[in-house]
Amino acid sequence: MISGIFSTLLGICSGWFLYIFIDPSVNNKAILKKRNKQISLLQKLDKWNTYYNYNQLVQIVYDGIVKRYGITPAQVLDMIYKKATAISGIAGLEDLNIEVLLDDEEIKQLPTYQDSAGNIYDSNTNQLIKDSSGNMIRQNKNFWHDLGSIVEWLVKILKLLGLNLSDKSMQPAPADWSYYTENKSEANIAGSLPIVVGGVILYYLFSTAGKKSGKSKK
Repeated sequence: MISGIFSTLLGICSGWFLYIFIDPSVNNKAILKKRNKQISLLQKLDKWNTYYNYNQLVQIVYDGIVKRYGITPAQVLDMIYKKATAISGIAGLEDLNIEVLLDDEEIKQLPTYQDSAGNIYDSNTNQLIKDSSGNMIRQNKNFWHDLGSIVEWLVKILKLLGLNLSDKSMQPAPADWSYYTENKSEANIAGSLPIVVGGVILYYLFSTAGKKSGKSKK
């Protein structure tokens, strides 16, 4: 039961933990402050649950970002970085469009309608979100708005698990990247491996060697 809760919820809200993949040597206080808060929340969940260890929680976040956005955390960060260095001011940064794959539980919360062929559409946007074969359809969304669109039921459940996603002080936001002038490439904007307190290096998240075998926490 607990494994299903963690996998589903962390997968849906994985973007909120994007900054754990930031290189800790990046010279940006706003970003690093949020990075530390995101790591602290994952550590809190690690202590709270008895099924997953911290490394596995990070892997769930990593896999969730890949599933939801179709690209790795490093690639998401590279997109944001390039936008930040190419456009001055926050307004341009807020315009970051990216394809999003909704979770089935999220679709259940949307106002939808179904055509005669069995395709399901979002009533608000008239976008196809699930075809007649049950395949999810990627939605073109604003990345920042997607981070803030966690549905109310999910926020309530996460609060019960000690994770408050209504706290904007940890949420990635365009303002974090305003006036970002440091000359860094994708390779060092995103650290190859996140680091926790004590300098312990986590799983090989950027290679196939990092895939979990499903082993429970001892």
